Amino acid sequence: MLVRQGEATMKVLVIRSGVVKCYITEDNDKEFILEFLGEGEVVGELEAIGRRPAMCNVQTLSEVAVYLIDKPTFLDLLGSILRSMRPSWSSWLCGSPIPLLGRPGSNCIHWTIV
Repeated sequence: MLVRQGEATMKVLVIRSGVVKCYITEDNDKEFILEFLGEGEVVGELEAIGRRPAMCNVQTLSEVAVYLIDKPTFLDLLGSILRSMRPSWSSWLCGSPIPLLGRPGSNCIHWTIV
């Protein structure tokens, strides 16, 4: 298990290779699968932005290699990217949409690294 729902996360993971399953465990111990992620996709970015515990479990389904980025480095990198964008986009990304994306299970919304 790479990430456990409800636990504090200290890193953002970029999947180098392999496949992971993102899912939440409900109160009755049933699993609800959110999605599967693979090469180039990111896990834990919304927890880093929202400074909250993991909103879902992330389990490996194959041999997986990841790049680990500590939260301060990730937030610095994100800040640099946002500062380089047009001000309207920067304020939109840092404004109200972030809390809306932070609902349970949504940390598996992913960015594809190109």
